[in-house]
Amino acid sequence: LEGKTEKKEIEPAGFILAFFRVIPTILKHTKFSDCSENKDRERTHMMVLFGFIGLFMVTSIFFFAIYGFQNHGPYSQLNPVKWLANISGVALIVGSSLMIKNRLVKTDQFSIYKDWYLLGLALALGLSGMLTEITRLAGWGELSYFIYFVHPYNEYTGRM
Repeated sequence: LEGKTEKKEIEPAGFILAFFRVIPTILKHTKFSDCSENKDRERTHMMVLFGFIGLFMVTSIFFFAIYGFQNHGPYSQLNPVKWLANISGVALIVGSSLMIKNRLVKTDQFSIYKDWYLLGLALALGLSGMLTEITRLAGWGELSYFIYFVHPYNEYTGRM
């Protein structure tokens, strides 16, 4: 690894090639698989990663549906994009909950505030996002509007 960071200029073609070569490694989490010490963290990281990727896709699709095509909801629960949203939301909640559980079990390891904060933020985003849908489907308007405020507040400010 020594000497690889001493380049003063980045070659655009080489950078793009390296970028596309590293994407499968990131998506498969192969570094977690290779490391025996972090093997137990592989599944939870994949759940959180793909949960966020899926939710980003859902947000992008509905952004274009609403603002590009003026197709305002409500959308059917049979809509495949809603399925992706629900599966991704569950993956985010379960993955971040398991990460918190794993961190609580390992009392011999030192964690700082930022580690806990990021895990709590991921869980808060997942829970508040899922609660917006649940309260809306249940017809609890007042609670839905409050959670509609809390969810993006978590997302954009990073505060729980």
